[in-house]
Parts: sequence; C-alpha cells; structure tokens
Amino acid sequence: MQEFKNYFQNYLIFLKEYFYGSWKQTGLNGDIEITPKKSGYTFSPSSFHLSQLDENKDNILFTANSNGTDSGDDSDNSGGDDGSDENSDDSDGTEDNLFVLSGKIKNESGESISDVIIHFNSGEFSSVTTAEDGSWEKEELTGRVEVNAEKYGYTFEPPTRSLETSDENVNFTAIGEASFTASGRVTNEENIPIPDVVINFNNGTFVNTDYNGNWEKTGLTGEVVVTPELDDWQFRPANITVDDANNVANFTAQPADNYEYYTLSGVVEDNDGANIHIEIRRASDNTLIANAITNDEGNWTSTSVWGTVIVTPQITGAITGFTPPNQSFSGPETEVNFRADY
Repeated sequence: MQEFKNYFQNYLIFLKEYFYGSWKQTGLNGDIEITPKKSGYTFSPSSFHLSQLDENKDNILFTANSNGTDSGDDSDNSGGDDGSDENSDDSDGTEDNLFVLSGKIKNESGESISDVIIHFNSGEFSSVTTAEDGSWEKEELTGRVEVNAEKYGYTFEPPTRSLETSDENVNFTAIGEASFTASGRVTNEENIPIPDVVINFNNGTFVNTDYNGNWEKTGLTGEVVVTPELDDWQFRPANITVDDANNVANFTAQPADNYEYYTLSGVVEDNDGANIHIEIRRASDNTLIANAITNDEGNWTSTSVWGTVIVTPQITGAITGFTPPNQSFSGPETEVNFRADY
C-alpha cells in the first residue's frame, strides 16, 4: 500500500498494489508526494515528488530493501509484495479475500427457528437475523470469523463456529431451555402492599403488582433480572436475579421524596355486605399508591397514604355509583365516607 500526501489539499490517498508490485492511481491533482511503506522494508528513493507538469508519470519506480524484520515470506515474489505479509500496513489487503457465510437454524425436531441473531466476531461485523425458514447469510467477511447464535430461551449447538473461507453450511441447533415461574410481593416498610408496581424483566417483558402487592410471571428461562419500578418510589433491593431454583423476588418500597405516611379511614354506607375496593391515587398524575377493601360492615382503613391523593370507591355488583364519587386529601382523615347508589 502506498501513501500519497497532497500537501495543497491536505488529504491522504491510499493505493493498493497490483500484481507483481505495480500500481496505478487516477484522479490526482496538483503537486503530490509519493511515499511507499511496508513493514520490514526500506525504499529507494524514500519518496517521489510529482508535479502536474511532469511528463513521466507512468514509470515511477521504487526499490524495496528488506531490513530483516519482515515476518512475511516474500522470497519467491520477484515482483515485490504480494499482500501476504501479516505485518503489512495495507489494512485493505484482505479485500481480495472477502467471503460469504450462510446456514440455517433448526431445533432438535428439525423445525426452523426464526428471529435468531447471528453474531460475527463479537460485533466486529454487523449481525444478521434468521428468516422464517431459519436461514441466514452474511457477505463481505474477512479473516478468521467467530460465529455464534443468540435468541432468548435457547442455547445453541455448537456454541460457536470459526471460519475463514466461504461456507454455506454454518448451521446451529437451537435447544429450548426449560421454563419456570417467578413470583413475589412488593410492600412498604409497614408491610402494607403496594399495587400497580411495574415488575420489569431483562427479557423485555413486565407485569404489574395486584391490589395485594403480589406479582407472578410464567415462561421465564435461564437467569432473569427482576427490577421493580413506580414513579417517585424507591425499592430495596434495586433488583433481584431469579432462576429455576431461586424464583421468589420480594421488594420493600418507600416514597422517593420521603413523604410522611398518614392514615385514611371511613365507611361505605348501604354496601349491602359487599366488599368494596377503595383506590387511592396520587392527585398529580393518577398513579395508584394505595388501596383498601371494606369489611362486611363497609368499614375500611389505609395506613400507607402519602402526598395529595384522590380516594375513589370502585363499582361492583348491583352498585351503580357512589355519593360522592371521590374525595381528595393531603393528610390524615377518619371520616372518608361514601354512600353506595343502586
């Protein structure tokens, strides 16, 4: 590879050698300095200055002299470097050796597996994804390439393939991992359940906690990181890793702004013995932060309330509404009462 420096235009042009040491470059302008470079060699002359007015532009010769440090074997190459030198500065020399890899991904039953990501040299080359029939292809690869497959819920045999020439049978067998169910609960420091917490899994899925702070997720495989999330709340621990053997993840929640908890209580009159759900949502953005359920007499209490909230009883059974439909509070209150309408 020759390096050309155009001192008037301040750019570098890289040339690739032709066979037998010959080279050619078109489209040059102005005065240029031509300098050959190859690891393990010196050149005579060391450079050549060329003006646009020079007539002899087709016979610029350099003599290469080995300094004994070149690791490549050029002894049989009377015409010069053939690009086989491993220490050559010609970083583009591998372009002559581009190759293509392709293959298919199937499971142990011979069924095609789509949407498998095929990686090359850990990201050195861009990845490809298998089609509906499990096939994939990657062009313009160079050097020795490590190929491996990835899809959530699967391992692959073989784990990796190493190739340096074209091959259309770079196949992998996808082995489905055994699935498991994980579950847990989110409560505050007083062991009051926190509903509507988003439970995130690092496979890109999520579930929400129910009125009792409980959550459950089926169909997990391998090791899965579980992370709870709710605006303006902090959780201990921040996340838990679960697997088939350790599949329970409980979290303790506390308001991030360190609000003081207060208690709301009251009665739902004319409830006809029904257990009414009471939702307590943050007034600013309607986030569910607490809840309660009336007993048979219609009484209810929630001790985990903070900030400004809106309290709303939920319609159930023959009940058509409540009077009032909801109430707002910013501190403790013992008479948060509603009447059921039919």
